[in-house]
Amino acid sequence: MRKKKIRNIIILECITCHSNLNKRTYGISRYITEKNKQKTIKRLTLKKYCKFCNKSSIHKEIK
Repeated sequence: MRKKKIRNIIILECITCHSNLNKRTYGISRYITEKNKQKTIKRLTLKKYCKFCNKSSIHKEIK
């Protein structure tokens, strides 16, 4: 029998890069990670470093 994959690959994107037009460089910070889809059903949010905002900011899961 073949097992189902429990962990999904997701992309986290900075939410302050969309709203801030006066930043030092243009771009959107993205991180690739995995999550357990059985334990975390809702979208994942983590505080990560954004090199475009030059600070730690909230990154949300995108589809």
